[in-house]
Amino acid sequence: MREYLAKPNETIEQHTSKLLKLYEEFMLLYGDYFSETDKKMIRFVCEHHDLGKKNPHFQEKIRKGQWQTKGELPHGVLSCAFLDRQQLKADFGELYILIYQAIYNHHTRNFDFSDSEVNSYITEVLSPYLKEDYPDLILNSFAHSLGRLNSQKDKSDNFYQKYALIKGMLNKFDYAASATEYEKIYSEGIEIPPQDPTSSVENYIVKKINSELNRCQKYMLENRNNNIIITASTGSGKTEGALLWAGKNKAFYTLPIKVSIDAIYKRILDNGYYPQNILGHLHSDTLRFFLREDDNNASDSAFDYASLCLKRAKAFVYPFTICTIDQ
Repeated sequence: MREYLAKPNETIEQHTSKLLKLYEEFMLLYGDYFSETDKKMIRFVCEHHDLGKKNPHFQEKIRKGQWQTKGELPHGVLSCAFLDRQQLKADFGELYILIYQAIYNHHTRNFDFSDSEVNSYITEVLSPYLKEDYPDLILNSFAHSLGRLNSQKDKSDNFYQKYALIKGMLNKFDYAASATEYEKIYSEGIEIPPQDPTSSVENYIVKKINSELNRCQKYMLENRNNNIIITASTGSGKTEGALLWAGKNKAFYTLPIKVSIDAIYKRILDNGYYPQNILGHLHSDTLRFFLREDDNNASDSAFDYASLCLKRAKAFVYPFTICTIDQ
């Protein structure tokens, strides 16, 4: 059987195995937040998202080190051709279409081609190319129409939220597995674990304020399993309340301006609410912020550390990240 490449030095099978390892790692930490159906769908798209790379144009492009090759169709579109529509409907019911949409759209691509062009490519190019290695393979020639996400209904109903979840998790694992500095960014795993329960945020905060929690903070602590909106004046302890509400959950603390992010980040560290190794900082000047805070900012080690913190924050590795909304 031919060797099908996903990247110059990695086969599709190797790349997929890496994604599945990252999936298992992530679910050990946060699997309780997903339904069993969600987890099955996420795992399925991880397993099948790159099958479309088994086409002659992509394989030629990779082996020759080219960026594009004439006549190529996006591999996400072609990956959908490998899916068994009837089996997916049996396994996932009406949600099966989200499998197609997540795989089809997992990269931003130019989709300016017709159903007939896709179907012709599948029947005239892809099927004959794979016939030798997969003589019994039946490809779905309706992959294009199943994967497209362009109707108003798709973007307005609850299906879209589920689609965003499935595609978002696929993108997270695919981004991680493809990272050029994988060994550095993910040396502590796809996710840096939250604090140990015995040294929880509550203990730090109560110890720091040296008194009982105020009304606002108690309310946020007691309602950490609910969506809430708090309106309170400056100095009322909303920041501590937000930390209490987040607890050991993965969280993003968003603020509108960079100086506020810098101040809150330092405040959380100075008060000992979170250790630095699990606290993320992310805005357009994050690199400069870390270098400015480091007394040895002229050294290579200072730059390497600042760069690593930025890359980890952009990859959403930290359990708690302070960032601007656009990030």
